[in-house]
Amino acid sequence: MSLGMDPALLRRLLEDPAEPSADRLRGVGFRASVLIPDYRRSLLSHYGRNSDSGLPPLPFRHFGLLLDFESPVELALHDHARTLDADLRSLVQAFGPVLLRNVVLQGEDRRAEQRNVFSSLQFHIDRGPTQPDHYTLFWRDPADAQQRSPRSSSTLVMANTAAFLQAEREGQDGDFRPSYRLLENEPVDNLKNKTLIEIPWRAPEGTGEVAVLDNTTVLHASYYVHPELRGYPISVRYLA
Repeated sequence: MSLGMDPALLRRLLEDPAEPSADRLRGVGFRASVLIPDYRRSLLSHYGRNSDSGLPPLPFRHFGLLLDFESPVELALHDHARTLDADLRSLVQAFGPVLLRNVVLQGEDRRAEQRNVFSSLQFHIDRGPTQPDHYTLFWRDPADAQQRSPRSSSTLVMANTAAFLQAEREGQDGDFRPSYRLLENEPVDNLKNKTLIEIPWRAPEGTGEVAVLDNTTVLHASYYVHPELRGYPISVRYLA
């Protein structure tokens, strides 16, 4: 299964991450933007490190990718066996979290069997390394009465390496863990597009939004932009 993306798109983004790339899919134009170019340098600089020796492996040259479509498009992002689309898998492997804006899932795929909202700033994984369905698919469906409006809480995503470094800075020494409580005493806005990315879920009313994560390489957490508001549960599905 493949969405049919131009293979040259991935090469362009890897070679020139600072320059957004325009392309088309299913007849609809979109703009692809890398959120954190040269992620390793950004992390080492922020945490005052000269090397990544002793850290969890960082499999990304650049981190986070946004595909922003110019008009609504319906896409099949996985097959009936819940296997992630091959083109999307390549992008997730290259950039970590991939965000798609103005996108809705196809047909029955839009029906959510599970919806989640977590406590704020609890970074975690949804699936262990031995589970085959280790990709998390989140989406906001504009046809859903609750999800039609922008969400009051967002999702933060950081690579395993970044979580380890942040925990070390906060005095949480030890081996890498699949869950951390982080950033309770540090302004999150200062870290966006430096050490982590935000999935805001705040596109205008009636906009479909999708995000795909690989639980073997990143951790994610809910973030209550307004501390008193949890936001509505976001739809979730796990894919192989």
